[in-house]
Amino acid sequence: DLDVTLVSFDPGPAASPVAAAMKDEIGTTTRTEACLSPDDAKKPLFGDLAPTTGANCRFAKFVLKGGRLDALMTCRNAGGEMLEVRQQGAYSATAVDLSATIRRTAPDGKPAGGMATRTVAKRTGECAREG
Repeated sequence: DLDVTLVSFDPGPAASPVAAAMKDEIGTTTRTEACLSPDDAKKPLFGDLAPTTGANCRFAKFVLKGGRLDALMTCRNAGGEMLEVRQQGAYSATAVDLSATIRRTAPDGKPAGGMATRTVAKRTGECAREG
């Protein structure tokens, strides 16, 4: 089970109707179930942010020790916008409780919004076999 809660959302100065709808989602939790391969289950939940945003990303900090994750990733997309993604919390082979903060900065250096989420996940068993 994977529960993701939108803790806060700042649309930045260029608020759109989509951004307004996101603000209405603050405090809501989305639950999903997924079957992860053993290799995917070992990866912290930054997922594939770099390929999906077309961004040039790198870790400024990544510490996974004693069941705790403290990581900071920065990305710059082709338009010059910077993303700063921080994840902190508990991380193990069977459970995750992570807080993530994403901050956007416009090419001119001005804040462009961001969001905070909390992800809580736990292993519920083996994947069901298809067929």
